[in-house]
Amino acid sequence: MNSMFIGSGTLRLLNILIKSIRAEGRGAKVINALDKSLPKEILAGFKEVTSFRDADIVLTDMSVITQNKDILSRLVEELSNNSLLIVLNAITGIDLWPEFTKELSTRGFTNTLLPIDDGMAVFIKRGYDIRL
Repeated sequence: MNSMFIGSGTLRLLNILIKSIRAEGRGAKVINALDKSLPKEILAGFKEVTSFRDADIVLTDMSVITQNKDILSRLVEELSNNSLLIVLNAITGIDLWPEFTKELSTRGFTNTLLPIDDGMAVFIKRGYDIRL
């Protein structure tokens, strides 16, 4: 996988998430599906897990998703209704691969695009089953 850049806007957003979760008196579990060169201090406020099913927050980027096709199907099947999927470098990637957003939206995910750094997409799964 290519190394990636995490800008100051992304770091600020992650810090806001950490502070919000701590203010509620709980910890957050995160799965790092990014390039493994991600500095450990970025995730210092989170407990790292290895299963999408256990994660409160999933961090990934478009290059990882487009290079590893099974990650999308695992996300769709395993991510809980209360988990956040944060996709870095998303704006260009979603434009080049619109099937990604379509697949997630048909599976009950809503999304927000944040124009910070190279663009970030935040997805959350709605609380209903696709079969409905």
